[in-house]
Amino acid sequence: MSARLDPELDKLFGDEPDLLELAQLLRSTPHPAAGIEPSAHFRMSLRRRLMREAWDRAQRPVLPWYRRLLEPSTLTWAGAAVGALLVVFAGFTFATATRPPPAPVTVTSPLNRSQTVSVVRPIELTFNQPMDPGTTEQSVRIEPAILARYSWQDNNQRLVITPLHDLAANTRYDVTVAPSAKTQSGQTVAKPHVVTFVTVPPAPAPTPTPTSSPSSTPSPVLEGARPVAPVGTPAAHWSADGRLFIVGPAGQLQAWPLHGGPAVAVAPDGVTMVEVGPDG
Repeated sequence: MSARLDPELDKLFGDEPDLLELAQLLRSTPHPAAGIEPSAHFRMSLRRRLMREAWDRAQRPVLPWYRRLLEPSTLTWAGAAVGALLVVFAGFTFATATRPPPAPVTVTSPLNRSQTVSVVRPIELTFNQPMDPGTTEQSVRIEPAILARYSWQDNNQRLVITPLHDLAANTRYDVTVAPSAKTQSGQTVAKPHVVTFVTVPPAPAPTPTPTSSPSSTPSPVLEGARPVAPVGTPAAHWSADGRLFIVGPAGQLQAWPLHGGPAVAVAPDGVTMVEVGPDG
């Protein structure tokens, strides 16, 4: 088409922005045949066709407003506007919505309310959130007081308190976590948490192991015992009539009555062997 403007066509299609935009695009886009001048017959046929279409459009009745709302272009713009409003509303609602409060900090322990805790067992405290080690260790109080070492496990959610010495036997211990303890996000404990347990009673004293009884029964000690004769060699001998013959240190042989009494000298000295006969 020629780059020359047609005032009559511009006047007829002035209310059609899409057609004018298309015409401007065709004018601005170079084309190999843009420099060719159309013939008078082609120009006349094109003009007649455009005029007929323009008159047809001009004679069409104007659609009611509610039908114009249902046209594709109107629906497209309306959908875009509604989508933009929804996006803005969602962003505003998200920005101004009240965030739910964080979950409260809880403390649990496997030793809580136990009555038979070993005196060498560590004290374990489990939190439902990662804790700040510094503020949490300072907030822990143990009664009766003990010396202990603190260590953290499970991403700072489990505190292990290891006593440096054995706990007291048969004693109640109260482990309190004060509200000054904080999580890693800065949230404080709402209220004190107390863990209570009792250690085992002391072990009984060991019973001594009984020793084996003696193989022989010792001779009982007679009350009022007294020596009846000196001890010498050879050994003493009893006679059939109840006398005891004993050889003294110098070899003298003496006979002692069974029921006591003075000794009777049998041989003055030199006795080295005694043998009592059947007749005494």
